[in-house]
Amino acid sequence: MSPSDFKLSFKRPLYLYNNTRKIPHWETSMNAIPTHDYVRVAPSIPNTKGAVWSELQNNHSDWQVELALSIFGRSYVGGEGLALWYTKERGAGGPAMGSREWWHGVGIIFDTADVHSEPRRHTPMTYLALNDGTKSFADAAADTSKISGNCTIFYRNHPGAVYIRVTYLSRTLKVEYDLGRKFRPQQVPHFTECMTVPNVDLPQGYYFGLSSETSEHFMDDHDVYTFETYELNPKARRGKTDHLDLTEEQRKKIDSSSEKVEVVIGEETTLEPTEEEQTNSNIALTAIRETQLHVLDALSKLALRLDHLDLNSALRDAKSSATSAPASAPVTCASPDDVAQIRRDIVALVGSVAKVGNRVDELGGKVDSVERSEGAVVEVRKEVEKLQEIVRRQAQFVVGTVQETKAKNEESRSNLSWWLWLGGGYALFWAGVTVFHMYAPERREKKFI
Repeated sequence: MSPSDFKLSFKRPLYLYNNTRKIPHWETSMNAIPTHDYVRVAPSIPNTKGAVWSELQNNHSDWQVELALSIFGRSYVGGEGLALWYTKERGAGGPAMGSREWWHGVGIIFDTADVHSEPRRHTPMTYLALNDGTKSFADAAADTSKISGNCTIFYRNHPGAVYIRVTYLSRTLKVEYDLGRKFRPQQVPHFTECMTVPNVDLPQGYYFGLSSETSEHFMDDHDVYTFETYELNPKARRGKTDHLDLTEEQRKKIDSSSEKVEVVIGEETTLEPTEEEQTNSNIALTAIRETQLHVLDALSKLALRLDHLDLNSALRDAKSSATSAPASAPVTCASPDDVAQIRRDIVALVGSVAKVGNRVDELGGKVDSVERSEGAVVEVRKEVEKLQEIVRRQAQFVVGTVQETKAKNEESRSNLSWWLWLGGGYALFWAGVTVFHMYAPERREKKFI
């Protein structure tokens, strides 16, 4: 599979042309809202529609589309849904999920509405609808006889982005989904098959599009983060130096330098250098790439110079002049200045290739220093972990001592309170006895009087 076709793709951070709401090679219409992080095809507003359509036709016979979407809302059922289109016409503003109800091509509908159909169907529902321009799909959600395939994907209010992959290969259309990429280490993709429909004719020259709509009472936000289009089984293309007349030794040097650069780039992705080392590595890689560009530029100039010499025509002229002129007449060919210039270009080319090798060796030394730095970082981390363990134990000891002291203080406070109450009662008792004896004789004297 080749790299994504950037003219038929968009992904975050989205580039908005001249700080406008224009995505290069794409057209948004109605209520679609493009931002730097996503395209909100239809916002959570009642009776709202939106669409995003490619301005360019698809020229790949076999292709694959991968998109990341999110549909979320507050109601217990969804507000209509979202549709992915590959059609002959670019339709915007119709009754079929925000697009036209008549089309030539295919529509993959992510329907979140709770439709009361017979027989009853699952909600949310993902289905595939093929049309040759003769069928009306305004009510396809309720009429399941118009559906070519379906499955249930619980993408509404999912905690992360939901990835959908649509593959068209050898007249077979396959739809897959990935719900858990966000929760896997390094977000490794793992797709599950939703449906496969064979014997589908989708010619080149159609347009990719997205559309969405909300209902009167239920509405969701329909966001698309990425939309990437790939060509499957691309034709072999000529290399950048295939048209140049190079010697075998020069080709080997260029191939060896390219392999070294690829190896260094691969190792660089597995390391975690410091910021300074990262900057130095980036500078070295940039210099290598610039040197390679200079090499290719020199080779192109060399090929153009050889073409301008037109040696074949010169030889033909020489042969014709040899048949008509005396035997001693000289043969006209390339001038000595041109030959000398070609030799100087070749020498400069070899020097540029040598510079590439030297840059690669320098970068290899920097990678070794990064590895040694990583070993030192690991040792420092181990020492820090030991210190953290010691601090944790000391903290536990201090907390235990404080708790024990607190318990003893509470016990002492309770004992002191008990002795205070006992002493107070004892003092009150003797005070009462003393008062009684003081007033008892006076009462006896009054009694006898």
